[in-house]
Amino acid sequence: MSKTKKATVISKIIAYVLVILVVTGVIGFIFTFTNGFNESFKTFYIEYEGESILSNEKKLILERGQEHRFDVKYTFDFNSDKAHGYDVAIYANDNENNSFDFTLDGDVYAFYAEGDITSGFDITMNDTYFTINVPEHATVKDVLEKMYPNSVIEVPEEGINAVYPFTLVVSSYNNEVTYSIDFAFYVGVSGVEIEPGVIVF
Repeated sequence: MSKTKKATVISKIIAYVLVILVVTGVIGFIFTFTNGFNESFKTFYIEYEGESILSNEKKLILERGQEHRFDVKYTFDFNSDKAHGYDVAIYANDNENNSFDFTLDGDVYAFYAEGDITSGFDITMNDTYFTINVPEHATVKDVLEKMYPNSVIEVPEEGINAVYPFTLVVSSYNNEVTYSIDFAFYVGVSGVEIEPGVIVF
């Protein structure tokens, strides 16, 4: 085989490899932004702690005593500093597994029926990200007390320990893409007592 033919063959092989790499990259890109081809293509997404959130299946535990940052991004916006707008709200999770009642000035209410509870959180919105500040000892009761500062509130144990009692809703500027992410505050172990044969948390 002459050097010219050999060079031509090598060039074709390289071209084929490049085409395969490009196709693979495109498929991977689409796979990522459609949640494994299970959802429509996402033109808007959220990043939290370096992880892209592209599905409503994501659930979060927010550490207490910290400020949590969420970056909002548009898939085809290559100028990350450019603001397109977005909306943020927090709702009481209406999942039946989180159903509990609380008392407000002696009257009984269903927590899930509270709906929009954004006012119970410390949220700061910037052009391309927002933060949620979670106090050191934050609980469901603290959220309700911030919403109703002049009322007496009692929350039962099942409310304090509810699994993912809150739902973070983040929407693109045109509301075409919306994420509903259930979350809870992280409650660490406050103390451990060791007795003969028993460990109590």
